[in-house]
This record gives sequence, C-alpha cells and structure tokens, in this order.
Amino acid sequence: MGLPMSFSFSTFTIEINAVPTVAFQAKWQADADQICRDWIHAHWDQLSAKGPGGIDLPPIFKLRLARASEREAYEAERTGFEFCGEVKLVNLIEVVHPHEPDDAHPADGSERNGAEDFRAVSQGGDG
Repeated sequence: MGLPMSFSFSTFTIEINAVPTVAFQAKWQADADQICRDWIHAHWDQLSAKGPGGIDLPPIFKLRLARASEREAYEAERTGFEFCGEVKLVNLIEVVHPHEPDDAHPADGSERNGAEDFRAVSQGGDG
C-alpha cells in the first residue's frame, strides 16, 4: 500500500479587468474557483461599473496561478489583506512587477496556464 499523498497550497491571483487585484492560497483548483466567486460576489458593488444608460457592466475577471512577484507580495502582506470566510486574500493593487521581463505578460494572451476567464453575467454576480 502506498503512502498517502500530501498536497501543498498554491498561490492564486484574481485579475479584475486585466489588473492583478488579490492573491490567496488554496490546495485545489476547485477550492480556488469557489473562493474567487465568493470574493467577487462580496465585492460586486465595488467591481461593477456603470455603462451607457446607467446599465451595470460586470467586471471581467480571471483566476490564475500567481506570478513570483505576486507570491512574494502574498507572503509579505505589505499591501494589506482581508478575509473571505477563513481564507486570507492579500491586496495586489500596488504591486509592481519590476523584475519581470516584458515577455512575462504576452499581449496575445498566450500565457493561460490553465487559467479560466469568467464574465459575471447575472445581476447578483453569481457568475
């Protein structure tokens, strides 16, 4: 009989309208997806924007694995943090990526790494 497998936490980033916004840790992608949806729902009023005619425009968000600078910011907690349930989310708004080469963020969107793009479509943000 084999040894039980032990999984470590991965650090994830939520991008809002292509801006890395918060980072958090989860063991499983499914858990990260739920944390992302819960956080988006909790911040819906701050994230949605008014479009033409006063229509609420939903934020475009992406959940992905964190880059090195984002993992460092998560560990350092320099830019503040909050909790969503029992999960700590660290603010990344002020994180700058000074040590990453220009090709770290391909303009053609080729850096997907299994990340999913979501557009919240319901009025309540329950994507």
